Amino acid sequence: MSPFVAPALALGLVLQQVSPGTPLTPPEPIASPPAAPAAAASPSPSPPPDGTPLPAPPPPVWTPQPAPPTWTPPPAPYASPPASADMTVTATLPRTGVFAGGVGLNLLQLGPLEVISSGDTSYGIALGLGVEIDLSPRLALRLPLEINFAGSTNTDGSGVEDSTVFAYVGLSPGLVYRFRSEPDQRWTPYVGGAIKLGGFMFGRRLLGLAPNPPPATMQEFTRAGAAPDLAAGLLFTPFRWLCWRIAVDYSYIFVANTSLHALSETVGPQLSF
Repeated sequence: MSPFVAPALALGLVLQQVSPGTPLTPPEPIASPPAAPAAAASPSPSPPPDGTPLPAPPPPVWTPQPAPPTWTPPPAPYASPPASADMTVTATLPRTGVFAGGVGLNLLQLGPLEVISSGDTSYGIALGLGVEIDLSPRLALRLPLEINFAGSTNTDGSGVEDSTVFAYVGLSPGLVYRFRSEPDQRWTPYVGGAIKLGGFMFGRRLLGLAPNPPPATMQEFTRAGAAPDLAAGLLFTPFRWLCWRIAVDYSYIFVANTSLHALSETVGPQLSF
């Protein structure tokens, strides 16, 4: 309250008491100034003194909530790609043989032989025997011993020999790939390659060479060397311990500046263990 207001009020009271016939008028209550709203006061304001209705409170402001984080599924564990059909068959396909040991014994391969060169053509016989060892259910190593002979010799009226002979004796190591898909497959085609290592004999007429003049009478010469060989055929397997090999072999030989081609067709039994 102001220091000037209080003495004035007191003076007015005294004048009313001393004036005769003047009723006493109680002093008007002094309205205290409204208290400042507290920091923690209720959000609803108090009604004004003159009774004016309070305006409607504003509607609550909707504050959008942040969107929940998007759920990301955990990465799937790594799975190896499915095995191919060839891998599956190879993993389950046993080796050949009655005991699945993958060892075969060629008892005797026998069949006709045809030899063609620039001088002439010879016909004869091819035979062989050996072992076959599985390196996998489809791939095998062959170690056969082979003997090939074709042609003949003739002597003319002057005693000069005329020869169309071809001969080969040696080992022919090679690889064979068999198109197997079942453990007890009856017919199995195969392809392969080998190297003929050994001794060769050639008749001069077979190669188109001039005969040796007299007094030489022998018209053949020998060489030691190697020649490539390609093979293909079928394996007929009536039993797991026995199969018949039907083979076609082709060999190429370059000798005396000319080419020689040898083709054989052989059949023979093979014991498989």
